[in-house]
Amino acid sequence: MSESAALGVAEAIAETLATDTHIEKNPSTQPGTIADEPPKAVKLEDVEDAEDAEELASVAEEGEPLETHGIDTRKPKAPLPDLRFEQAYLTALRRTDMRTWSIFRVTFVDFLLWPMAQGFLWALALNGFRHLRSASTSSGKQFGTILRDALNIGGVLD
Repeated sequence: MSESAALGVAEAIAETLATDTHIEKNPSTQPGTIADEPPKAVKLEDVEDAEDAEELASVAEEGEPLETHGIDTRKPKAPLPDLRFEQAYLTALRRTDMRTWSIFRVTFVDFLLWPMAQGFLWALALNGFRHLRSASTSSGKQFGTILRDALNIGGVLD
């Protein structure tokens, strides 16, 4: 395969990834949630009188917003970051110069290198924790023996 053909294939793949239809163009825009609306007050009698789910939903929609007393003094919170891997990968691809080697490097780092490093560190941490647990068990038994002998609890000198 010639270099120009390989470059054409790489550009086509990158363009397909960048223009995928289910990906948001602006990932920092978060969709609305139920927490964006103020809570509504609903009477208990209306809820108990509702016979089906549709009627219960209409009762919830017709509720009056709760009145807040005073001014909300909490600081506005920063929006949650977009933690979807696909958006981060596409952002990294957009920062490259779209050459075959650059695309390969980004893909290699994101799909192979980082997951392998994270798995290695996680396994290392678990093995270290297992060693600490077994070491603390044996040292705990030794400490208990020393304490029992020093205090002569349940010893022969009673």
